[in-house]
Amino acid sequence: MRLGTLHIFFLAAAWAAVSGAAGCDSAESKARPSPWIEPRPAISPAMSSDVFQLEFCLITERLGLGEAPLDFWGLLDESPVSAEHRQVLRANGLRLGTCGELAVRRIEAMLVGRTNVSVERPSGPLPTVAQGTPFMLACGPALADMPYLIAGRDGALTGGELATASLFLNFQCLAGERPGSIDVQITPWAYYGAKELQPRPMGAMNVGLVSERPKHYFDELRTRVRLMEGQALVIGLVAGRNLSVGEHLFLKTAEPYRYVKTILLAPRLVAIQDLPPGTPVAGQVSGGGNPSAGADQ
Repeated sequence: MRLGTLHIFFLAAAWAAVSGAAGCDSAESKARPSPWIEPRPAISPAMSSDVFQLEFCLITERLGLGEAPLDFWGLLDESPVSAEHRQVLRANGLRLGTCGELAVRRIEAMLVGRTNVSVERPSGPLPTVAQGTPFMLACGPALADMPYLIAGRDGALTGGELATASLFLNFQCLAGERPGSIDVQITPWAYYGAKELQPRPMGAMNVGLVSERPKHYFDELRTRVRLMEGQALVIGLVAGRNLSVGEHLFLKTAEPYRYVKTILLAPRLVAIQDLPPGTPVAGQVSGGGNPSAGADQ
C-alpha cells in the first residue's frame, strides 16, 4: 500500500544510525549472546528472489502540559497480537495495531490543520531488505544514562541502566504462510557503552572479531505480527509508564513541551528482478546489492 499523503518516513537520524550508531546497557546485558547467534528465520533459495521495500511514516506531536495526544487507536486492529502479549507491551509503554488504506486516510484527516503535528518521510529511495534481514531504525534521543524498567508477564518489575545509550527498533520481514501475507518481527534494542571486540560471522564457516559497541536486546518485547496485503503496522506509546522502553523510544520531554512519536510501517514484497538496476538490498548475498545499508548484521 501507499501511505497516502503521509507517504513514508525515514528520519535523517535513522540514515545516520545506519552508517554509525551510538549505544547502551548494563552488566547483565553484556552476558547476552551476539545477535548473529540468535535464531533467525531461514531464507530458502525459492524465497531469496523476493525482497521487501519498507515504507515508513513518522508522526510527531508537540504537546503542552495537560494536553492529551491524538487517539487514533480506535481505528486500528490490535488483535494480531495475543491478549497476553498486548498486556506485556502496554505495561512497558508500547502499543501495536494494524490498519488498512481507509484507516490510514482517516488518520491523515485527523492531522489536517493541526499546527503541533509534523510528519516525516524518507527523502531518498525506499529502504530495501532481503527476507529475514533485520533493518534497524533509530528511535528516541541519545541518552548519557538510560535507567529502565521491564514489566514481565507476571507483572514483576526488573530494571537496569544503560550508559551512553541509543535506542533502535529492528524490523524483520518474511513472506507469510498465507498467500499475500507478510510476517513482521519487531525487536527493541540499544547500543551502549564503549566499543569492544565482538564476534561476527566471516563467510559461511568462519568467525572474526570486530570493534563495536555492545548491544542490549529487549527480548521480552519482541513481537511478531502478520499483515495482509495492503495493510500497515502502527507502533506507538502508552503514556504514563515511567522509565519504560516505550517511553524511551517514543517520548521526548523538552519543557514546557512533550513530543510523542508514532511509527507507521507498510512493507511491500517485491520481486528482485522488478527493482531498478543498482538498487541497494540490505542482506542480499548475491545480485550486486549493498549488504550493509540499514542492516543490523
